[in-house]
Amino acid sequence: MGAGMGGSGGLGAFFLNDLNSLFSSGEDGFLFYPQSDLTRQFLLSDGSTGTITTNADPVGLDLDNASWGSGTSLATVLAAATELLIAGSWTMSVVGGTSTAVESPAGTLTLTGDGTNMARGDQSFTTVIGKTYRLNFTAAGNTGPLSVGNGQGGAGLISATFALGQNTYYFVAAATTTWVRVSRTSVGTSVESAFSCKLVPGNHAIQATTTKRPLWTANAGKPYLLFDGVDDTLVSAFSPTAAMTMACAFNTPTISAMMIGGGDSAGNRRAFLSLDASGLLSGGWGTHTQTTIFGGADIRSTDHVGLLTADAATADLYLDGALIYSAASSGTGSGGTGAMALGSFNNGGTPASWSNAREYAALALNRRVNQGEIALITQAFMATYS
Repeated sequence: MGAGMGGSGGLGAFFLNDLNSLFSSGEDGFLFYPQSDLTRQFLLSDGSTGTITTNADPVGLDLDNASWGSGTSLATVLAAATELLIAGSWTMSVVGGTSTAVESPAGTLTLTGDGTNMARGDQSFTTVIGKTYRLNFTAAGNTGPLSVGNGQGGAGLISATFALGQNTYYFVAAATTTWVRVSRTSVGTSVESAFSCKLVPGNHAIQATTTKRPLWTANAGKPYLLFDGVDDTLVSAFSPTAAMTMACAFNTPTISAMMIGGGDSAGNRRAFLSLDASGLLSGGWGTHTQTTIFGGADIRSTDHVGLLTADAATADLYLDGALIYSAASSGTGSGGTGAMALGSFNNGGTPASWSNAREYAALALNRRVNQGEIALITQAFMATYS
């Protein structure tokens, strides 16, 4: 199944450039669309074991492609990105004994361990806190430790044994300088080459806990992420703003639960899309909850597109492109302490109100949208299930 679904073709490709245009003036947010593009969905949160390939595979990392523009593939985006690991800039060192560490002019590292003393190569580069980076290199001969962290030799971001062949890892920077180290202590030689580390633009959604990952579901060519309604969620790097649009193509039987949401209830800085206790499309914005922002009829267990666009003045809720609620706002989601999540309300950084939802597509944008843009989002998102 995976081989047949590995691109972003069909209606997904047709609408993707138009959806990317919503972010063309430098807007922030995210877009997870279409779910048929398996090149940007990974089994593990660090991407180390590769992309999902099969129905019911768990998703630990979903790459946001909102800002990728006409370069709709991950490969295209990475090809255009600036290289951060530079050949000739490695610091090669050993800790006593007969271990050796050498870098060739082309940037190939040869590390030979004597069984007691570490041979290592270190390099640092500038990073942006909260942004995601892709590290890639090839190893031959023998394996060895890999560490990525905030200090030289630190392993706060990645601590692993690199494999023979190609190695790929994704990490989220936690400091303005990030260090990469490869090493070898055990007897034998390892050779590492073709190092690359590049920024992957976007607000990607991550789940580090194995049991809390949604399942990619093929659905006869109309794929979706299936959340369990218990603890499954993917948390993005995008936090609610003072003006915002949230949209989701979904199908859920779960009442009083959120398909997409962040901010916090303690500070009355809510930002979410949900079903209320009666199965009506509803939302949260600022101080207002599901008991204020709701409309339409019971839509449980049916495919729909929900959209909430709001600012400090007004909140408008749309179901399948039709306005079902419009009233004055009370506060906004700005300043909320929970980044936007899929499958739950990331309330102050603690996921809650999980939905047993199929999510075909999701969008967040740091501005209100106009009627033409609402029609575009609705049409594109409806195409994911119809």
